[in-house]
Amino acid sequence: MARRWLLGILLGLALLQWAMPWKVGIVWGHSMTPILRDKQVILIGRHVDAGGLHKGDIVSFRRNGGTYIKAVYGLPGDVITEFYTDDRTHALLLDRNTERKVRLTIRNRITREGRIVHIRVPEGYVYVVGSDTSSNDSRSFGPIPVKDITGTVRTARRPESVLKEVTALCRI
Repeated sequence: MARRWLLGILLGLALLQWAMPWKVGIVWGHSMTPILRDKQVILIGRHVDAGGLHKGDIVSFRRNGGTYIKAVYGLPGDVITEFYTDDRTHALLLDRNTERKVRLTIRNRITREGRIVHIRVPEGYVYVVGSDTSSNDSRSFGPIPVKDITGTVRTARRPESVLKEVTALCRI
């Protein structure tokens, strides 16, 4: 009798999880620290509308069989400026003022050789970043298709605050 009761509860929970507009997930890794912590339990909204995405939204997406959680940094039409070191081990995001300074230091050979790249985010894609410069994100694999986004992570933080923190951690 207890087995049937337990099976009924498990079946009910599975059905509830499938029918709800959100799902429960767990963060694995440190690429979004301090915004999200390793092993933190999160809620992920299942419905994604491309027009409803904003800079600073934290999204879950599929890529090469894996699931990632990153912050939206660029929307379709945005131009993102990246600085790659000569060995391509790091890609840092630049704002317009910093780009001028980096160009001068490269030209004057004050720093190691590097390369500045401008990327326009295509329609139907977004540029995503983790809050760590070594994060595996759009700096390493480019913008991601919106169709690959599986949900938006629900946090107590507003997208503007997430964007501000990610920008501070990923820019030079």
